[in-house]
Order: sequence, then C-alpha cells, then structure tokens
Amino acid sequence: MSAKSTRNDLGLTAADDVTIFEYADREDRVIVSADTDFGTILAMRNTA
Repeated sequence: MSAKSTRNDLGLTAADDVTIFEYADREDRVIVSADTDFGTILAMRNTA
C-alpha cells in the first residue's frame, strides 16, 4: 500500500465516517478531508 491512498483505493468508497476513522486508527493512517464538518466529527469522536 502506498503512502497516498484514497478511500476508493482502499475499498471504502461507500463507507461512513465511523468506518473510515476505525480504519485509520487500526492502520495508523492520517485522514485528510475537505468536509466542512470534519472538525465537528473529530471533536464528537474524541468525546465519545
């Protein structure tokens, strides 16, 4: 797997945010997002 992979490359095209965060945690990956609510999603995840 290359250092730069998209959700399409990883088979996560239709994955929800929770699944993507879990994948990133498990694989020690960094998420780069253009979602305007990304900060809110991240904050909510860290308080759960």
